[in-house]
Amino acid sequence: MSKLEPVNGKTAADVSLPVKMDKNTFVFSLEFERSDNEPTTEETLRQIPANGVRMGFVPINETNMKKAMPETNFVMAELWLGIPETPLNIELTKRYGKLLHVWQDEEVGILREAMKVNGERVWWNITGEQDVGTFGRETMFKSKKEAFTWVRDSFLTNKPGRFPPNNHEKRTNYPLMKNRYKIDFEKENIAINVGMCFTVHYIYEWGAKFGWIERNCYLANNQIATAFMRGAAKQYDGYWGIDFSPWGTPTRGATQHDDNGVLVGGLSASLHLREWLAAFYSGANLVQAEYSNKCAWMNPAKWKLSPHGECAKQFGRHALLDHPDRGMPHVPVALMLEHNHGWDPREHRLFNGWVEYTRADQMLDNFFNLAFPGQEEGNYTSKWMPDGSPQFPWKDEINLQRTLSEPRPARLGGSAEGGSIDEDEAVCLRKMMAEGLDTRPYERGMQVNSQWGDSFDVVLENCPLEVLVKYKLIILLGAIQLTGELEKKLRQYVEQGGELVVNTRQISRRNEKFLGIKLTGKITPVCMFYPTWKKIVYNEISGIDLFTVVTKDVEVLEVAGSGPNAPATLIKRSLGKGTVYFSGVPYMQSADSLPIAGHCADFIDWLISRHLLLKVSTGIQYLVNTNGAEIIVTLINNYEKDWSGEVVPVKSGLKLRRGVDLWNNKPVPASDFKDGVLKTNCPAFGFRILSLQG
Repeated sequence: MSKLEPVNGKTAADVSLPVKMDKNTFVFSLEFERSDNEPTTEETLRQIPANGVRMGFVPINETNMKKAMPETNFVMAELWLGIPETPLNIELTKRYGKLLHVWQDEEVGILREAMKVNGERVWWNITGEQDVGTFGRETMFKSKKEAFTWVRDSFLTNKPGRFPPNNHEKRTNYPLMKNRYKIDFEKENIAINVGMCFTVHYIYEWGAKFGWIERNCYLANNQIATAFMRGAAKQYDGYWGIDFSPWGTPTRGATQHDDNGVLVGGLSASLHLREWLAAFYSGANLVQAEYSNKCAWMNPAKWKLSPHGECAKQFGRHALLDHPDRGMPHVPVALMLEHNHGWDPREHRLFNGWVEYTRADQMLDNFFNLAFPGQEEGNYTSKWMPDGSPQFPWKDEINLQRTLSEPRPARLGGSAEGGSIDEDEAVCLRKMMAEGLDTRPYERGMQVNSQWGDSFDVVLENCPLEVLVKYKLIILLGAIQLTGELEKKLRQYVEQGGELVVNTRQISRRNEKFLGIKLTGKITPVCMFYPTWKKIVYNEISGIDLFTVVTKDVEVLEVAGSGPNAPATLIKRSLGKGTVYFSGVPYMQSADSLPIAGHCADFIDWLISRHLLLKVSTGIQYLVNTNGAEIIVTLINNYEKDWSGEVVPVKSGLKLRRGVDLWNNKPVPASDFKDGVLKTNCPAFGFRILSLQG
């Protein structure tokens, strides 16, 4: 099948997948060809190592299915049944020359037979980003519970008004699947693709076994989306992946290179490669290179790979052929949210803006800003960066040109009087890119530095105990409340050796016995904090809910003020084999809710750092995987300056003495190791993948 030069004696054809996947199965998926003027899937796989294809917007017929499966080992087939009057269904009905129910019956039958024969190597994706948009609303929801019910009904029913008219084609049409086709969601290979983090856990709850989320395309940070997807897959015992879109700039198009290999539209190949690597070492089961049928080619007529295609080739070789044994991601921390949280990164809003955003919800934004600094920056959604500089090198808001002279360039779709500023940007940016503008410094927010590594999963309050005990530390975020049922479960978690962090606005008097305190019902502003675990005084204003310690096994870690009667603000209590930490600072935030209070941030840093295997100097994104005796550290530099720093063991007795650069397959110089610490570097917009041993 493949004419690629073998790696370790193998080609992509040898990367077989079992009929039953496991949690470490990995698929690098390209796009099935959509027209006759594109390279065939067979030709694509001669040049790019991949073991899967997505069949999107192509007929699910026997010819295509037989063509896809022998060429790869995995098919993600998109069949959106929708409702009859959608433009997509009307178009397909005309194309096929058959009645709607006739061709849908045929495609469903072929797909179900393929799933039966091939097991979990074939999946039916029933919708795409159905959660993006207004949900057909004109008024705000009164509560998060009401919003969740509306979102659930928009997926599970055909109730009118649940979607804006332009989004009907993405409806799953559960009633049709249940009633006409008798789909058994527990037994059949159903996948759901989403665009927002707040629906990630719900899709598993509603029956999907495979969940995947789209990134780029003006959406928010990848690392946070990974934490949601990975945590949800663990909570519901499913598979997860990421669909990386090539769209995401004001050029109004996907990644595109001219015949000379110059990027003239969309996101850079460099960003895609860094994203794919991060997802691979994060444990994703699927990385989808969206629109690769176009983006991977610089000159499709000659089947010449573009820089995007070359990066796909390099990534496929690394992940599938050269170093497929990626180990397991080291994820010691779970972030627990309320079930109906409705939160998504960067936007400071809930349920796409249809529920009031509160101080409790601000805690999530503040925590992730601490963990992934810069995650709220752009992805081209704003022309101006937080420091006031333009996101692209325009002179000012009115005159967008840098290299262009009068008259102004033609506007895309605009009249003689002119179009929008965004249209001006698209024209100007394309010309500047063709002249050599490096857009990588402006690809902000998608991947950023990680304060403690990409070491978090997000779970919901209904996560079972058998999943929770796999984490060393659980931090409650946002408006979640420590109900009687949740307290019982988390007490068992702590008694079995876990550590728990909760703050005063997440509890009530029913939790006093669990924490060993008594709430006084009084609130007071405080400007001086004295931690006992760190010799420093914090001079900052935060409000605290006053409480008293009532049991002897409670240790005070911080007080407000220096006098003998200074009230406690942070305590720890040992229960069984574990510890619960309680903060009297509402949502652990400063007085104005922005940001996490300095003394609380340092406490979180101290606590999380204790559970890491390695700590890496700041200014870099890093991931840690364990694979037997080796530790794999992935360093990713998403910025325009070279990085140098240290990789320092945290685990007692661990000393780093030797290593291998897995990307270049070369030993790490012995001179880079000193006293058990690795000193290394990473070039701008580059990465290092290091297998380290003691």
